[in-house]
Amino acid sequence: KGSTVSLTVGSLRDTAEKWKIPPQAWKAFRAVSFRSLLFVGERDLISDGGDALLRLNVVEFHQIFSPMLAAMGDGSSMEAWLAATDVLADVELRGGARYGRGKPIFNGTFT
Repeated sequence: KGSTVSLTVGSLRDTAEKWKIPPQAWKAFRAVSFRSLLFVGERDLISDGGDALLRLNVVEFHQIFSPMLAAMGDGSSMEAWLAATDVLADVELRGGARYGRGKPIFNGTFT
């Protein structure tokens, strides 16, 4: 008693689809989202965006995000995901500093 935190979110599906999270990693994505929200804080995420996550030390970042990367599958699936979200991450998290500089865009499917 007193050790349960309940948080209701309408749907993370739109965000998971935007970030091209493979279906097999959706449950892990949900867990990572909640861990990030609880660990970093809603206010910091809203005001600082991706910078709030980038201020985590290596161990904290690894502890939060490793389960989702593991759920994606093998190395080639993770590399395909990174390539598929490179431009999106640049625009959303880094303000578009590299946008349009000839980075390849992945247009395939995850297996």
